[in-house]
Amino acid sequence: MRLLLILALLLLSILKTGNFATANQLKADGKVLELDESNFDSSISSFDYILVDFYAPWCGHCKRLSPQLDEAAPVLAGLKEPIVIAKVNADKHTRLARKYDIDAYPTLMLFIHGVYTEYYGPRKADLLVQYLKKFVAPDVSILSSDAAVNDFIEAAGSFFPIYIGFGLNETVISNLAVKYKKKAWFSVAKDFSEDAMVLYDFDKVPALVALHQSYKQQSIFYGPFEGPETVKSGSNSPVFLLFLPLCPMILKSCWKRPKATPQSEIGDMRVWPFKYIGKPKRTQKNPCPEHTDIQNFLNELVFYEFLGDFIKQNLLPLVVPLNHETLKLLKDEKRKVVLAITADENEEQSQNLIKFLKAAASANRDLVFGHVGVKQWEDFADKFGVNEKTKLPKMIVWDGEEEYFSVVGIESLDNEDQGSQISHFLEGYKAGRTERRKVKGPSFMDFIHSLIGIRTVYIIVFIVAMMMLIQSIGKDDEPVRDGRGDEIHHAESCVSSEAESSQKKED
Repeated sequence: MRLLLILALLLLSILKTGNFATANQLKADGKVLELDESNFDSSISSFDYILVDFYAPWCGHCKRLSPQLDEAAPVLAGLKEPIVIAKVNADKHTRLARKYDIDAYPTLMLFIHGVYTEYYGPRKADLLVQYLKKFVAPDVSILSSDAAVNDFIEAAGSFFPIYIGFGLNETVISNLAVKYKKKAWFSVAKDFSEDAMVLYDFDKVPALVALHQSYKQQSIFYGPFEGPETVKSGSNSPVFLLFLPLCPMILKSCWKRPKATPQSEIGDMRVWPFKYIGKPKRTQKNPCPEHTDIQNFLNELVFYEFLGDFIKQNLLPLVVPLNHETLKLLKDEKRKVVLAITADENEEQSQNLIKFLKAAASANRDLVFGHVGVKQWEDFADKFGVNEKTKLPKMIVWDGEEEYFSVVGIESLDNEDQGSQISHFLEGYKAGRTERRKVKGPSFMDFIHSLIGIRTVYIIVFIVAMMMLIQSIGKDDEPVRDGRGDEIHHAESCVSSEAESSQKKED
């Protein structure tokens, strides 16, 4: 008995040592690591940044993703803060699949210091590298020369927008940089030449330049950039002023935005947090200190709201070409989407239409503008009732989810004077001359997948198949009726009848 106990303990020790050695052998050497139950937890704790692909060997999408991960792995492993790529056969290691609620393949999970989040970014190697590099980059990069600016832009790539603050203190944009870290690159240039000002088309400093390299678009924001420290370190919200004592005349006179603001009245546009200003003393030079103090505060306050609006509005290009990748960018977008559906987005007529859409987008930043070609993405266009009889280009306003609006009388555009037609379309939409419609639903299988996940679908299919198999086996066990017995019985009956007939004739 003691011998068996000693052998069991020895075997357990060997197994533990083997698992520990296996975990230690996993290194960020530029190859995709293969994980299982024995080394998964130790690998997650060993690497600060690790992207895990939960796959199934029979999955076609997984097979197409695998070479992209192989290509990206050495690039990510070579970063100053390396990012490791690993994979788990979720079809085999079901315990890990259940632990992380894997119900579709492939599912990518990004672990940062052991904390995981599902990865929804691009899956092509070059774009995947650009996307993941953001997680290990500084919130705001400090650039000290024109060459540093160029290197930063080149390294950032073209998938995300780039914000560069020329002559700007990094603390001004640091909070917003943290907020939008997953969606944009942020930097400040401390030293730069006049050539940089010409290249990026700004004529004074400080200036915040927003670049969309893939769309060859840029925007400039000249401020205001300064405000009270309480606002800089706080939330991206204006502040409601708590007056003691409350004075209606002061409220009325101060409840204004500066002249630079497109809107003059604030009113009850938002729910605002409180800030106590207090009651300053009156002096001969300043008989109404409440008014002066509050007005100065308001003048300084609006910078943060304007700066936040500028950054948020420029996260997307003026007009978004919709495809599987860019559609993910609209995931957290609350603005409605003005969508132009064309026959082929590469045709000259479609390109001309996009120019008019850009002009309209510049004047209507409360909306997102996009376009899609039926040739490029027929399934998506079909969801908005587009078929072979539809006159194109078609204009709609989509809520980003299950509904869209068509403007009465302007569902499609003619080739002439499309700029005016787009203006009339927007006027009709804002005036409420619309028809609300439902986006065409997914297929039955897509609907099932969305409700219960593909893994459950496979289980249901398996159960149904087993029931059919059992039913067929049950039928096979029933006694088989031999037709030859009936034939013999029929022949005997005939012989008997003939014999009886012959006997009667003889009688």
